[in-house]
Amino acid sequence: ISLILLSILMILVALGISSWFTNWLVSPLEKISAVTKIIQVGDYSIRAQHEGPSEIRQLATTFNEMADSIQASYAQLEQKIDIRTAELRKSEAQFKRAVIHSPIPIMIHDEDDNILQISKGWTEHSGYTLKDIPTMSDWTEKAYGSSTGREKEYINKLFEIDETVEEGEWTITAKDGSKRIWDFKTTPLGKNARGRRLVQSMAIDITERKHAEEEKQQIEVHLRQQQKLESIGT
Repeated sequence: ISLILLSILMILVALGISSWFTNWLVSPLEKISAVTKIIQVGDYSIRAQHEGPSEIRQLATTFNEMADSIQASYAQLEQKIDIRTAELRKSEAQFKRAVIHSPIPIMIHDEDDNILQISKGWTEHSGYTLKDIPTMSDWTEKAYGSSTGREKEYINKLFEIDETVEEGEWTITAKDGSKRIWDFKTTPLGKNARGRRLVQSMAIDITERKHAEEEKQQIEVHLRQQQKLESIGT
């Protein structure tokens, strides 16, 4: 019986030592591991507790210092991102204002057929507002007489360019029914936040210049005819 009691006592002592060892060494390590997992999911405010033997407490101190450094770095990164985002928004707003108030016809449109912006110059020279032409199909129908066809196919291919393209002279129909001659060029603008490609089309209204050139040619032809008649008469 004494041997049995002694065995039971030894087992209880072993269990007690094991439990004490677990609480003294293993439990602090498990807590540090749990804190690590919490930090991994983005909570940088949590810290490890100083428990257990000196080696574990030193490990917790080192771990917390590392967490402090990560939290500070993350805060700096967030600040830089906020500053950069504000700068980009300001730059975007300035760009939009520059386009809207430009006296030159400028249009920004995407590959989904949407017209995102037109300048004051576009409206002044063509008569169309953004409400009149919310899509490129609306523009081609009003300006070229059809929402499909050669002009629309050409415009769709512009989203494949990677540099400014000189498109040459195109005759458009203005809102008042008059014919205008525009010299176009298009520049790719990359992709928007939704991943859709954007292009900027800019035009110079050369209608008056073309008319002046035609009148000049007619006058030159008339003068040559006059000179020829005079030479025959003499």
